[in-house]
Amino acid sequence: MFKVLYWTPFTAGLIDGLNPCYLMAFALILLGMLWFKRVGIHRGWVVLFLAMLIFDTFAFNCGFLDSFVLSDFFQLIAHVAYVLLAFFVGIKGLKLLREWFDMTKGKNVVSRTLPKNTWTPFVKVLVIGLAALFLSMIATLWPINSYIMTISVYMLMPGQLIVLGSLVFLYTLISFWFVAGAMTIFFLEEKNQRLFKIVAAAILLSASFGVLDTIFTKG
Repeated sequence: MFKVLYWTPFTAGLIDGLNPCYLMAFALILLGMLWFKRVGIHRGWVVLFLAMLIFDTFAFNCGFLDSFVLSDFFQLIAHVAYVLLAFFVGIKGLKLLREWFDMTKGKNVVSRTLPKNTWTPFVKVLVIGLAALFLSMIATLWPINSYIMTISVYMLMPGQLIVLGSLVFLYTLISFWFVAGAMTIFFLEEKNQRLFKIVAAAILLSASFGVLDTIFTKG
């Protein structure tokens, strides 16, 4: 029975990785990784960031802060935050698209350099931890995932907590399949700037339009 049951979170994770919330998280992860690179943060910290992101998402998927997340107050804040993020990501996407057009015309486009960071390891962990917490909320807390709510109701039984936890963890891990895509696109910047800019622009603009369409046409 349990072997069959595990196909449910696996499939749900693959599907939910395509929803506007996860796509927005995808876009923000990509921008965050680019920012890490610009300020000289080592790739090892990026791996820590991704690990913390998955852990935080797993914790939220287990039902922590549900009473707050389901409140009308939080839902209003989430809508406003998503609109602002959608415009921010959209502007970044348009900027990359413009740079791609400039490159097709033979213009030399150089990425803006930023001052190298001088943060201590403690500050880096704090910043990365807060960024991971924020993105985990972006990815999972609005709208509430129907699959998680369903298994919370029907699977949370005496003696089944380990099974439930493993199902939620599997779902969380699979739903972040797009992280591999973000890392692939991120490393593409070093090999093919022109291809990187058009692919990254497509991701950012899709995330922006997807979130705005969900908010304003579907409530």
